[in-house]
Amino acid sequence: MNFKNIIGVFLAYFSIFLLIILLRFGINQAFFSQDEQYTFYLVSLSFKDIIYITATDVHPPLYYCLLKLFLMVFPFDVILAKLFSVIPLILLICFSFMKIRKDSDWLTTGIFIFSLVTMSKILYYSLQVRMYSWAMFFVFLSFYYFYKIIKKSTKKNWIIFTIFSLLSAYTHYYGAIAICFLFLFLLVHVVFKNRKFFKNWVLSSIVTLLIYCPWIYFFSMSKYLTSSEWGVPSFENVLDVVGFIFSPITDVFNHRNLDIYGIGLFIVIMVLFLFLSYQDVKKRMKGNCPNFLDSPINDMIVIYGFGCFIGVLFFGLIFSFLVKPMFDARYLFVVLVCFWLSFSILLSKSYKYKMIFVPIFIIVLFSGVVNSVYFVDCKNYEEMTDLQFKNAIGNLTRNDTVVYLGPSFMVDKFKFSFHLENDFILYSNDTSISSVKENVQVYVFDCGDLKNTNLIIDDFNRSMIENGFKLNKLGSINRCYPAYPRCVYELID
Repeated sequence: MNFKNIIGVFLAYFSIFLLIILLRFGINQAFFSQDEQYTFYLVSLSFKDIIYITATDVHPPLYYCLLKLFLMVFPFDVILAKLFSVIPLILLICFSFMKIRKDSDWLTTGIFIFSLVTMSKILYYSLQVRMYSWAMFFVFLSFYYFYKIIKKSTKKNWIIFTIFSLLSAYTHYYGAIAICFLFLFLLVHVVFKNRKFFKNWVLSSIVTLLIYCPWIYFFSMSKYLTSSEWGVPSFENVLDVVGFIFSPITDVFNHRNLDIYGIGLFIVIMVLFLFLSYQDVKKRMKGNCPNFLDSPINDMIVIYGFGCFIGVLFFGLIFSFLVKPMFDARYLFVVLVCFWLSFSILLSKSYKYKMIFVPIFIIVLFSGVVNSVYFVDCKNYEEMTDLQFKNAIGNLTRNDTVVYLGPSFMVDKFKFSFHLENDFILYSNDTSISSVKENVQVYVFDCGDLKNTNLIIDDFNRSMIENGFKLNKLGSINRCYPAYPRCVYELID
């Protein structure tokens, strides 16, 4: 085994060892967001209700149905739900050993597995009780069989590509956008390289469109059309998105300077891409490779992987600007794994240019270590948040009443997520607490809007003072996590 392969083998197995350590810190009882609470609430319903509600919501139903099936077999638990989200990442690592290694080399495999474990918040979002990791998995398998079709257009490859394309589209709308780009790239390749397989492309496209048509209709009728959740993006957002995706976990710690770190990493990757592209152009000028579509298959996959990521990014921005806002940087994680496979192939290819390979390889290793450290810090922070909340409600009994200060649509989801069987009162200006207080202990959960930090609790406190009550603070919670209340109080005479 040559030194190049030794590096790849070491990196692959070191990444698995690192993943085990990170999962030890990463899997806990804490919720990250209200979206996770919504997931738990949704999977408590019937399959019929899941499909009905998601048809009017902003995400397709497949992930919720899969998670419900999983939790029907295993106990209904936050940790198990997070483990379900990790399964796609583990499958991708296994797939890399079985397929990527045979299609390329050990160095590509090692870099790719290291990227999956440590880069771009992939592990971070793969531990959320959301659909991102499963969408990423389905999109990647679609991309891989897209590659297999280019390499050898067989009926088997077309069928598998079509199946995973549908799974991607039914898991996340950005998965559907990624699949559209893959079909577009396939059309380019089929028209200019293998026209005899054009009928396969047409058949696959028709089958995919027909099976997905019902959900296109539901999407057009969903609350997305009237939702104001997303603002209209501008092209200045591109740098913000790149910084967010390629930096450590800035959304928790709000270290905006780390976005610059992420942008720098992306620039390094693009420099590598441009350098190797220049080398390829020189070869073409010498007549070694006169046509792009006659390039080595790995070169084309690099182009298509980067192209898919950048295409989805700009489509999301342009659609949101011209038609209707639907852009969030975290949605790009469903296609990011294609980007990292392309990068892994590219970096392995640069091995012979030691002056390029060595510094970039060191930067990648350093970035992975930094991301891992921030990941552990973030998960410790999450666990501390959960512990603070549970300590604050340590004396809460089933017979106590909870006054909920926060969004009305989150009350049922909050109760369900934290397994609270108490009576909840959603506070408004005309809410009467005196009759309740006469018979039971009253707790107050301050879950107000983060943007209006103290408005709700101040209004509530004034109302209680006027009625002869006062608030006794039982505990404060790290409010980086909207799923938790800011503070927990008890109401006393």
